[in-house]
Amino acid sequence: MKIQTIHAFCEALLHQFPLEANVAGHFSVLDDRAATTLLAEARRSLLTATSAEEDAALGEAFAHVLDLGDEFGLETLLSDIVANRTAIRRFTDHADRHGGIGPALKERLGIGAAETEETVAASYWPLPGLQGLTLDLFLSLADQKGGSKVTDVAYGLRLAAREPDAAARAKILDGVFMTSVGKPKADSSIIAKAMLTAAPDLIDAVTEARNHIVEARDRCGF
Repeated sequence: MKIQTIHAFCEALLHQFPLEANVAGHFSVLDDRAATTLLAEARRSLLTATSAEEDAALGEAFAHVLDLGDEFGLETLLSDIVANRTAIRRFTDHADRHGGIGPALKERLGIGAAETEETVAASYWPLPGLQGLTLDLFLSLADQKGGSKVTDVAYGLRLAAREPDAAARAKILDGVFMTSVGKPKADSSIIAKAMLTAAPDLIDAVTEARNHIVEARDRCGF
């Protein structure tokens, strides 16, 4: 009988049956020091690649990532890539055999093949649940009974209703229903208790509208 840790047993099992586990037969376990080294190499490679003037598209994509998450977010992203490199490689190999990364990502994210950032942005408005007479009621009660946060929401909704550009309107609605860190706002930040006393059904309308924005935001990538 051989006594060993569960990690050692699993490693031995994977080495014995690499094809069944869909891993490389010559794999090795990455320790903390090797992971740190690999992460540093990935960072250097990324910075070198994106500094090349001939690859404008890659440079633009890198700038977009930095804009979304700054250097600390980039560090987290690279760490996640290193930790999940096998799954990512498996996905990219699959994507290469089925039309490329773009279509494969759309399929995984539940985005229609014909959908674009523009069509998703256009789908933000009108808001399900919070439109027509229901929207008019919300705005009226917000003016009468809402505090500063709720009146800001009402202002944002009026601004969105007047905005002709779909992308600009989507960003306004993001600000209405989402926090600065991209989390859905709490009910109390959108609708006042006094408003619910006067019109209890408004909470369902607000919830439906907020859920719609969260879903559209995920699909659009704002």
